Amino acid sequence: MIGIIRSFIFITNRVSEWSEKAISWMVITMTVVLIYEVIARYIFGSPTSCAHEASTMLYGSFCILAGAYTQRFKAHVRSDAIHRLFPGRIRLALDCFTELLTIAFLLIFFKISINFAATSWSVLEYSNLSTWHPPLYPFKTMLPLAVLLLLLQQVASFLDDLMVLIKVKMIEGEHSNDSA
Repeated sequence: MIGIIRSFIFITNRVSEWSEKAISWMVITMTVVLIYEVIARYIFGSPTSCAHEASTMLYGSFCILAGAYTQRFKAHVRSDAIHRLFPGRIRLALDCFTELLTIAFLLIFFKISINFAATSWSVLEYSNLSTWHPPLYPFKTMLPLAVLLLLLQQVASFLDDLMVLIKVKMIEGEHSNDSA
Protein backbone atom coordinates (compact mmCIF):
# COMPACT_ATOMS: atom_id res chain seq x y z
CA MET A 1 0.00 0.00 0.00
CA ILE A 2 2.84 2.37 0.85
CA GLY A 3 4.35 1.68 -2.58
CA ILE A 4 1.09 2.65 -4.30
CA ILE A 5 0.92 5.88 -2.27
CA ARG A 6 4.53 6.72 -3.09
CA SER A 7 3.87 6.04 -6.79
CA PHE A 8 0.76 8.24 -6.73
CA ILE A 9 2.71 11.08 -5.11
CA PHE A 10 5.59 10.71 -7.57
CA ILE A 11 3.34 10.59 -10.65
CA THR A 12 1.17 13.49 -9.45
CA ASN A 13 4.24 15.63 -8.77
CA ARG A 14 5.58 14.89 -12.25
CA VAL A 15 2.21 15.68 -13.88
CA SER A 16 2.12 19.03 -12.04
CA GLU A 17 5.63 19.87 -13.18
CA TRP A 18 4.94 18.78 -16.78
CA SER A 19 1.65 20.70 -16.95
CA GLU A 20 3.35 23.88 -15.77
CA LYS A 21 6.01 23.55 -18.45
CA ALA A 22 3.27 23.07 -21.05
CA ILE A 23 1.10 25.98 -19.89
CA SER A 24 4.05 28.33 -19.55
CA TRP A 25 3.84 28.65 -23.34
CA MET A 26 0.59 30.56 -22.78
CA VAL A 27 2.64 33.45 -21.38
CA ILE A 28 4.75 33.59 -24.54
CA THR A 29 1.63 33.44 -26.73
CA MET A 30 -0.02 36.17 -24.66
CA THR A 31 3.11 38.34 -24.93
CA VAL A 32 3.15 37.95 -28.72
CA VAL A 33 -0.57 38.88 -28.89
CA LEU A 34 -0.01 41.99 -26.78
CA ILE A 35 3.08 43.08 -28.71
CA TYR A 36 1.14 42.68 -31.95
CA GLU A 37 -1.69 44.78 -30.50
CA VAL A 38 0.68 47.56 -29.40
CA ILE A 39 2.35 47.65 -32.83
CA ALA A 40 -1.01 47.57 -34.65
CA ARG A 41 -2.47 50.29 -32.43
CA TYR A 42 0.41 52.74 -32.07
CA ILE A 43 2.46 52.23 -35.21
CA PHE A 44 -0.23 51.43 -37.77
CA GLY A 45 -3.16 53.19 -36.05
CA SER A 46 -5.31 50.08 -36.48
CA PRO A 47 -6.10 48.36 -33.16
CA THR A 48 -7.38 44.79 -33.24
CA SER A 49 -10.73 43.69 -31.86
CA CYS A 50 -9.38 40.44 -30.47
CA ALA A 51 -6.10 41.07 -28.62
CA HIS A 52 -7.56 42.17 -25.30
CA GLU A 53 -10.02 39.30 -25.12
CA ALA A 54 -7.45 36.73 -26.31
CA SER A 55 -4.88 37.87 -23.76
CA THR A 56 -7.50 37.82 -20.99
CA MET A 57 -8.47 34.24 -21.86
CA LEU A 58 -4.85 33.11 -22.08
CA TYR A 59 -3.87 34.79 -18.81
CA GLY A 60 -6.95 33.47 -17.00
CA SER A 61 -6.24 29.94 -18.21
CA PHE A 62 -2.58 30.25 -17.23
CA CYS A 63 -3.42 31.45 -13.71
CA ILE A 64 -5.93 28.72 -12.90
CA LEU A 65 -3.84 25.96 -14.44
CA ALA A 66 -0.78 27.03 -12.40
CA GLY A 67 -2.53 26.08 -9.15
CA ALA A 68 -1.35 22.45 -9.09
CA TYR A 69 2.27 23.41 -9.71
CA THR A 70 2.04 26.04 -7.00
CA GLN A 71 0.65 23.45 -4.58
CA ARG A 72 3.39 21.00 -5.55
CA PHE A 73 5.91 23.38 -3.97
CA LYS A 74 3.56 24.52 -1.18
CA ALA A 75 3.70 28.09 -2.47
CA HIS A 76 0.05 29.01 -1.95
CA VAL A 77 -0.66 31.80 0.51
CA ARG A 78 -1.01 30.86 4.16
CA SER A 79 -0.51 32.65 7.43
CA ASP A 80 3.10 31.76 8.14
CA ALA A 81 3.13 34.14 11.10
CA ILE A 82 0.71 31.82 12.91
CA HIS A 83 1.89 28.60 11.27
CA ARG A 84 5.46 29.03 12.51
CA LEU A 85 4.35 29.46 16.14
CA PHE A 86 3.73 25.72 16.38
CA PRO A 87 6.27 22.90 16.61
CA GLY A 88 6.93 20.86 13.46
CA ARG A 89 4.59 17.91 14.14
CA ILE A 90 1.69 20.17 15.09
CA ARG A 91 2.30 22.22 11.93
CA LEU A 92 2.22 19.00 9.94
CA ALA A 93 -1.02 17.92 11.64
CA LEU A 94 -2.53 21.35 10.88
CA ASP A 95 -1.39 21.02 7.27
CA CYS A 96 -3.10 17.60 7.04
CA PHE A 97 -6.30 19.06 8.49
CA THR A 98 -6.36 22.02 6.12
CA GLU A 99 -5.48 19.77 3.18
CA LEU A 100 -8.50 17.58 3.98
CA LEU A 101 -10.73 20.66 4.08
CA THR A 102 -9.27 21.82 0.78
CA ILE A 103 -9.86 18.39 -0.80
CA ALA A 104 -13.52 18.53 0.28
CA PHE A 105 -13.86 22.04 -1.18
CA LEU A 106 -12.15 21.02 -4.43
CA LEU A 107 -14.44 18.00 -4.85
CA ILE A 108 -17.46 20.31 -4.67
CA PHE A 109 -15.81 22.88 -6.91
CA PHE A 110 -14.89 20.17 -9.43
CA LYS A 111 -18.52 19.07 -9.76
CA ILE A 112 -19.67 22.68 -10.17
CA SER A 113 -16.95 23.45 -12.72
CA ILE A 114 -17.84 20.39 -14.79
CA ASN A 115 -21.46 21.58 -14.96
CA PHE A 116 -20.21 25.09 -15.83
CA ALA A 117 -18.12 23.80 -18.75
CA ALA A 118 -20.76 21.29 -19.89
CA THR A 119 -23.38 24.03 -20.08
CA SER A 120 -21.04 26.15 -22.16
CA TRP A 121 -20.37 23.23 -24.53
CA SER A 122 -24.07 22.35 -24.80
CA VAL A 123 -24.96 25.82 -26.10
CA LEU A 124 -21.63 26.33 -27.91
CA GLU A 125 -21.20 29.55 -25.98
CA TYR A 126 -19.48 32.47 -27.69
CA SER A 127 -18.29 35.75 -26.28
CA ASN A 128 -20.13 38.91 -27.19
CA LEU A 129 -17.64 41.29 -25.59
CA SER A 130 -16.05 42.15 -28.92
CA THR A 131 -16.68 41.85 -32.64
CA TRP A 132 -14.36 38.84 -32.65
CA HIS A 133 -16.88 36.54 -30.84
CA PRO A 134 -14.48 33.75 -29.85
CA PRO A 135 -15.87 30.46 -28.54
CA LEU A 136 -15.83 30.37 -24.74
CA TYR A 137 -16.36 26.63 -24.18
CA PRO A 138 -12.69 25.66 -24.69
CA PHE A 139 -11.62 28.23 -22.11
CA LYS A 140 -14.38 27.26 -19.70
CA THR A 141 -13.09 23.69 -19.98
CA MET A 142 -9.82 24.88 -18.44
CA LEU A 143 -11.60 25.36 -15.10
CA PRO A 144 -12.50 21.70 -14.40
CA LEU A 145 -9.12 20.64 -15.79
CA ALA A 146 -7.33 23.04 -13.43
CA VAL A 147 -9.48 21.96 -10.47
CA LEU A 148 -8.77 18.29 -11.24
CA LEU A 149 -5.01 18.90 -11.41
CA LEU A 150 -5.11 20.87 -8.16
CA LEU A 151 -7.27 18.21 -6.49
CA LEU A 152 -4.83 15.45 -7.45
CA GLN A 153 -1.89 17.52 -6.23
CA GLN A 154 -3.72 18.32 -3.00
CA VAL A 155 -4.37 14.61 -2.38
CA ALA A 156 -0.68 13.90 -3.07
CA SER A 157 0.35 16.67 -0.64
CA PHE A 158 -1.99 15.31 2.01
CA LEU A 159 -0.70 11.74 1.60
CA ASP A 160 2.89 12.97 1.66
CA ASP A 161 2.34 15.00 4.83
CA LEU A 162 0.40 12.15 6.44
CA MET A 163 3.22 9.70 5.71
CA VAL A 164 5.72 12.09 7.28
CA LEU A 165 3.38 12.67 10.24
CA ILE A 166 3.06 8.94 10.94
CA LYS A 167 6.78 8.53 10.27
CA VAL A 168 6.71 6.39 7.15
CA LYS A 169 10.15 6.66 5.59
CA MET A 170 10.19 8.23 2.15
CA ILE A 171 12.23 6.74 -0.70
CA GLU A 172 14.71 9.61 -0.71
CA GLY A 173 14.55 9.81 3.09
CA GLU A 174 12.93 13.27 3.09
CA HIS A 175 9.68 15.07 2.46
CA SER A 176 8.88 14.64 -1.28
CA ASN A 177 7.23 18.08 -1.57
CA ASP A 178 10.43 19.93 -0.74
CA SER A 179 11.85 21.99 -3.58
CA ALA A 180 14.08 19.98 -5.86
